[in-house]
Amino acid sequence: HQWHFTYVHEAGAALLMGIIVAWFISLSHGCAGAVLVEVIRFNKEIFFLMLLPPIIFEAGYNMKRRHFFSNLGGIFMYAFAGTAISTVVIGLLVWMIGKAGWVTAPFTILESFVFGALISATDPVTVLAIFQEMRCDLNLYSMVFGESVLNDAVAIVLYRTLNTFNPANCNPDDGSCDVDGG
Repeated sequence: HQWHFTYVHEAGAALLMGIIVAWFISLSHGCAGAVLVEVIRFNKEIFFLMLLPPIIFEAGYNMKRRHFFSNLGGIFMYAFAGTAISTVVIGLLVWMIGKAGWVTAPFTILESFVFGALISATDPVTVLAIFQEMRCDLNLYSMVFGESVLNDAVAIVLYRTLNTFNPANCNPDDGSCDVDGG
């Protein structure tokens, strides 16, 4: 905010910086590149146990509780029904595109729904930042914020539930299944 560069919002600038850093990492070759890739490899346990809880805590601590709870019905409707509808629509579209032969390796219906659940977790960080900057209606801000928080949880549950039905994640010897898919 010091220079008031208005062409790109700071959330968009952070996204562009991430893309540029990833591009430089993809260009790195040899031993240094392999070490760098290993250091930045995504670890889901660290994410779910160390990084995600403080983010959720901070978001819950700083939200306007009165506006959140007064819009709870709408937030639940968008988060639960919206995410489920999005999962089904995206899953069916991906499956139909595969059936139409528009892709070289079509997905099964289950894989399509798993992909739909994975991609249905929208994150409106930029929208919320712009809402806050514009000082928009607090009810609108609370509904978008509440939906985004619950939407992530619903998408994770849908993804893990659908992924348990994937036969590739099951051991035929004892019938046990790996919920995480690997």
